[in-house]
Amino acid sequence: MAFFVDFDRIKPCFRPESSLPTCLKIIHSFHPQGGNMSLSIVLPFNQSIRIKSASHNHTTSDAGAFLLRSVIDRTGILDFLTERLHDPRDPQRTQHPLSQLLLQWLLQLMQGWGSLWTDAVSQDAAFGASTSTSRGDGVVGSDRTLASQPTMSRLVRLLSIRKNLSHLKAAVLKLAMEHLLVRNGGRRRDEVVIDVDAMPIDAHGNQLGSKYHGHYKRTIFLPLIASCGETGDVLGVQLRPGTQREVTDCEDFIVPIAHAVRQHVADQVIVRMDAGFNSGALCARLEAENIGYLMRLRKNKKLEQMAAKYVEDRPLEDTTCIELTYRAKSWECTRRVVLVIKSRPGELFDKTYFLVTNLDAKLYPGQKLVPMYSQRGKAEMHQGEMKIANSASLSSSPRPKSHYRQRPIERTYEVDSDAEVGAENDVRLQISMLVYQLLHISRCNLHSPPPSSDETPGSEQTPPAPTQCAEGLPQTDSPQPAVEAVLDESTGGALETDAQDSPDLDREETHMHIRLFRLCVLKVGATMARHGRYVTFYIAQSAAQAWKRFLEHFQQLRWHTVPEY
Repeated sequence: MAFFVDFDRIKPCFRPESSLPTCLKIIHSFHPQGGNMSLSIVLPFNQSIRIKSASHNHTTSDAGAFLLRSVIDRTGILDFLTERLHDPRDPQRTQHPLSQLLLQWLLQLMQGWGSLWTDAVSQDAAFGASTSTSRGDGVVGSDRTLASQPTMSRLVRLLSIRKNLSHLKAAVLKLAMEHLLVRNGGRRRDEVVIDVDAMPIDAHGNQLGSKYHGHYKRTIFLPLIASCGETGDVLGVQLRPGTQREVTDCEDFIVPIAHAVRQHVADQVIVRMDAGFNSGALCARLEAENIGYLMRLRKNKKLEQMAAKYVEDRPLEDTTCIELTYRAKSWECTRRVVLVIKSRPGELFDKTYFLVTNLDAKLYPGQKLVPMYSQRGKAEMHQGEMKIANSASLSSSPRPKSHYRQRPIERTYEVDSDAEVGAENDVRLQISMLVYQLLHISRCNLHSPPPSSDETPGSEQTPPAPTQCAEGLPQTDSPQPAVEAVLDESTGGALETDAQDSPDLDREETHMHIRLFRLCVLKVGATMARHGRYVTFYIAQSAAQAWKRFLEHFQQLRWHTVPEY
């Protein structure tokens, strides 16, 4: 018997039992040997559809780990780290080598599993096979389990050693510089622009180093990010407290990165910054190191007085650049300043701002500096990708270990828990930048193959035949004559930042966000089949075209390494 509610009256109404909606039937059972839960579901809208969970871990939703493992091996970044990192563990009592722990952590983060250890993938077939160095059927055997959560936590503590942390930072810079070379056919570039900016990372609770920031209206960490905005490669990151200003102690972070890029990648290096980095000391340091810079200058009364006559009497043009010289009170010398006046149709006043630079006025006139500075929007866009695709969880807290196997630990030295926590959070941040860079390399490989060493950048090449891609993936069949155009396409560089400032970017190209790349290419379902000497993973047909395209481009990927620095 069922009751139906009528607005006029309530009365019982009888219907046959067979016509009543079927409840959702869920049957749980456990495998008698392995203890794995088997799930069987009968759906209410159609009882002809049955859903069951596969036993023996023969299915996976993370088949993309195999592609990522191939990219990691091709770059050689794992070998670079394991050769240099100090591992104080006893080899006789070590089950998981350092290389496997690093590989497991990187793959988990790249596949979207944010925590150090997740029970859902602890015995996953794809993760077990992709992190294995064995051959044959043993890659997915019953003993191929991932490292446990305590082991991964000890890995963070191991990497937080000062020498190991410096190697992690070097790995981030090395990977980005090598990708810049690969995407230029192994040749040095004429110019590389390094964007330096602060990237807020939300903090929850009273985490060490996190502070409330009045501008962002929340509690954050405020690390510095150095990246190449035109290509999307991240060159370095420095963890800093939430209330520290951008310009404070930034010279020691910027200068080594600029020197390394100039030594191995490009003939000319330009550092691009916003008005938060206005400092006479920073400008003087960059000038002493022969590093070009371009930054926005904060307005003040003196600058507005200098610009007043040009704003009133300027001709009716879209953008006007006026060359000026200016010396602030904190500056030890006079510097070149460019006044930029942009008309705003429908507005009462024009937009005006100032740029300060040490670049040669003949090689870099004002009309060239304006679109160059406008490309800072690309770097901010890539920062958004870093935070969305790989949310850095800086959650370490000052909790020094007091017991080991239920026995108190006797320490002969005083533990600086604050320093340990800061180093561990720095490790998490460096690993997150490695994860983003590897995902970015994989995304670029999907969109276009790297140019060969005998191709000349900027010369017109015959466009390849368009490749049909999986549903949801953008097509890249438009001809791109230059290497930079290909990079714009793969990283979203053609996104319109300001059509008036950048006439070469008036056409918006399709591109794939890293989050979409993960969903369409990496988070792919697969079923495992065992054979005598090998294991086969059958991936979903919807991803076959994307994987075919990725692997065709991957065969042409020739990695170019940089020497020690």
